[in-house]
Amino acid sequence: MTIKTKKFQLEHNTYIKFCLRLVAAEWWWAWLIPIGVFLLFLATDLLWWGVGVSITLYLLYAVFWVAQFVGITRHERFKMLFDRYSYEIDNMQILMRISREKGMAVPWAKIKRAYKEKEGFLLVMSLAQIIYLPYKSFGNEQDVRLFENQLNRKNLLESFTFKGIFASKKTKLTF
Repeated sequence: MTIKTKKFQLEHNTYIKFCLRLVAAEWWWAWLIPIGVFLLFLATDLLWWGVGVSITLYLLYAVFWVAQFVGITRHERFKMLFDRYSYEIDNMQILMRISREKGMAVPWAKIKRAYKEKEGFLLVMSLAQIIYLPYKSFGNEQDVRLFENQLNRKNLLESFTFKGIFASKKTKLTF
């Protein structure tokens, strides 16, 4: 059975938001490095140097990732991520169509994970390559349920979890 969606265009801000959430979930341990640096300065009685260096490291790390994803939205090579597509989804692939003649197939093997958000599905191929399918792009609720069942059958659907040492496997990330 093929599920067809309406045409949809991924907005730049939505892309940046999802990618930053993915980085926060996958690279959670990098946020602990400034804490370690602060503790190192604290042990040598340089409290304010530790505070300053730790805050600087946090800011540099955040600015680095924001610059990466904002740069992708501006780069010509990644323009295709933000084109207006309709999707045809079956058991073999996800077909991204610009028009009836032009399109691109994404095999299910390229999809690493899928998340069910409150407004749609997020399919992750890599940190920078995502497909977002909002519920409003599907024809009806039955198509949404069929797509969700298909993701479950392929063992791709996960809850958006923080896999750090401070949280359990099912703790949801909220921003």
